[in-house]
Amino acid sequence: MSNILNDIKVSPSLVFMDIFDETDKKIIEKLSTHLFNQGLVKKSYIQAILKREEVFPTGLQCEDIGVAIPHTDPEHVLTQSIAIGILKEPVLFRQMGSNDIEVPVQIVLMLAVKEPQKQIGFLQELMGLLQQKKTFITLLGCKSQQEAVDKFNDFFEKRK
Repeated sequence: MSNILNDIKVSPSLVFMDIFDETDKKIIEKLSTHLFNQGLVKKSYIQAILKREEVFPTGLQCEDIGVAIPHTDPEHVLTQSIAIGILKEPVLFRQMGSNDIEVPVQIVLMLAVKEPQKQIGFLQELMGLLQQKKTFITLLGCKSQQEAVDKFNDFFEKRK
């Protein structure tokens, strides 16, 4: 999966540091609304991603760090991008593949992928990153949006 990030916009304007919200829904709304305001997704993306998270939760436990990867159908996307949310305090997301297990999430990677085949590839790459605890510990320690983007890009460069 080399160069997968060449097709997906990752920029400091899409990184949120120290997000504080009480629920997974509020965090998803905040990130998806920002993607809409940036002109990267259609307005329908906001409700579609909330609805999809209800049916297909995306919380994953990566050793000590919980990560959520909300995403939805490509028809709601204008420009492929990813919003990165680094939470001030963990927020409970339902675990992927479960309706009753909750994961305390500290990092949210919201995907907006326009081409279905690229969505699958990108999810596979993220799953590979989830197996490396250092990846997310490093993201949690970032002091700026640019540093978070640089570290995120570095992780993918090292996987080539």
